[in-house]
Amino acid sequence: MTLSVLAMLTYKLNLSLRYDLFCCGSVLTWLSTWPSYFNEDSPVIFFYPIYFCLITVFITVGFIQQAQKIDSLSLTFMYKFNNAKLFNPYLLMGIVVFALNYIENYLFYPTVMTVLLAKYAFSSILEANQA
Repeated sequence: MTLSVLAMLTYKLNLSLRYDLFCCGSVLTWLSTWPSYFNEDSPVIFFYPIYFCLITVFITVGFIQQAQKIDSLSLTFMYKFNNAKLFNPYLLMGIVVFALNYIENYLFYPTVMTVLLAKYAFSSILEANQA
C-alpha cells in the first residue's frame, strides 16, 4: 500500500496500476488480520472478497470501458466530484488504512473501499475522455 502511495506522489505508474496496487494491498491486509476477529464462516469474511471482485468488474466493464459514451453533463458532474477536496485520493487512502484498524464497525472498510473505487472510476473516465 505504501508503494502505491509513493507511486501516486511521483506519477511513475499509470492510474489503474496505482489504484490496483493500493486496493490489492488493503484487501491482502484485511484478509490477513480480520479473520482472527470473526468466526470462520462469518458472512463478512466470506462475502466481502466476492463483493470486492464484483464491484471492481462492474465499475471496470460498466463504466470505464464505456467512457467514450458518457455525455458532457455527466462528465461535468464527474469532474466536480473528482476534484472535490473531500474525495482526495490520499485522504480516502488514509481513511481506508484507518478502517482496516477499526474492526468494531465491520462495514466501514467495505464502504470506504467502494467510495475509493468510485473515485478511481471517475478519474479513469475523465482521463480516457481527455485523450
